[in-house]
Amino acid sequence: MGANSTGIAGSGTFTVNGSAALTGGGVSGKTLVLNGNSTLNDGSVFFIVNSGVLRIAATATLTIGVTCNNCIAIEGSNLLPPGTIDNQGTIVKNGSNPIRIHHTIFNSSGNLQINGGTLQIYGKVGGNFTAGTTILASGAVLELNGFQEAGVHAVFNFTGGNFNGGGKLHITRRCTATFSPGFSLSCGIELGGVLNPSILQDNVGVTPAFCIITSNGTYRGTGNPVVSGDLTITGGSNGGVIVYIGASGTFTVCGDASINGGYIRGKRLILKGNTEIDNGYYVSHGATLDIDDAGYWLIDHCGSDKVIVNGDPANPGRIIVHGQLDKTGCGKAILDFNHF
Repeated sequence: MGANSTGIAGSGTFTVNGSAALTGGGVSGKTLVLNGNSTLNDGSVFFIVNSGVLRIAATATLTIGVTCNNCIAIEGSNLLPPGTIDNQGTIVKNGSNPIRIHHTIFNSSGNLQINGGTLQIYGKVGGNFTAGTTILASGAVLELNGFQEAGVHAVFNFTGGNFNGGGKLHITRRCTATFSPGFSLSCGIELGGVLNPSILQDNVGVTPAFCIITSNGTYRGTGNPVVSGDLTITGGSNGGVIVYIGASGTFTVCGDASINGGYIRGKRLILKGNTEIDNGYYVSHGATLDIDDAGYWLIDHCGSDKVIVNGDPANPGRIIVHGQLDKTGCGKAILDFNHF
């Protein structure tokens, strides 16, 4: 079936039991159910609008074969009621090119396989991952990207299923992601955006293979996440750009950590590997920076390299050293009204 320029409109359900080739057109108001092995190919953009639904049934596979660079493969609408991708089966993205899904709710209780490149889900409507397996091949990225509108965050809920592989989940600007019990993350995660804070709410504790928290990223919640590999935090001079690890519980890094600016507030950051602090880091409001027995904490280089333990004396930040702490070079360690 090749969807033509008028697409499928109205109400009710339109079911395809064989294979489908989607090369344009789309769905408006109606539910298109794919029961066979289907493809989304190069050609015109496929639209899902007016509360329409593209459903990949439990036994079906939709392979995204779009090869153009950074193309929009599926388009919703910022003005009309959004459409929904309902993945109950399997969606496969091949190729190294980045492609995008715009302004469309993305719900997945099935499997998602990204074999290369970046699949970007963009807009203010978000989505839900409730079951199934997402496999991110080495170097592959699933990017969640909010809409560029002040005060608007796309919300993605991860309540079940698992993410794994050598790729990473990238939660970027104007995005809020909530991890809940029943969800498992064993790939890498990158949190941060260019314009406004992205937020990861962690209510259970995730175990990413590595973690990169970039400018304007916020990691908060009551869970106790564990980074099984390395952690990189890139903030700004003296916290001028907010990189924030906060709320309560612990945040444990089993590998090495590189910290360049930002805050830890309220949470206990446990560093089990070797750690280098550059360009200022703040520990405040009851937070604890805990260097574990095997940890090695280095404040090095010249210029603004420093750690500031700061906050209300009634609710101080703390640095606890079980391993080794070295102060070398021209950097500064500033302890202010708190405990070392």
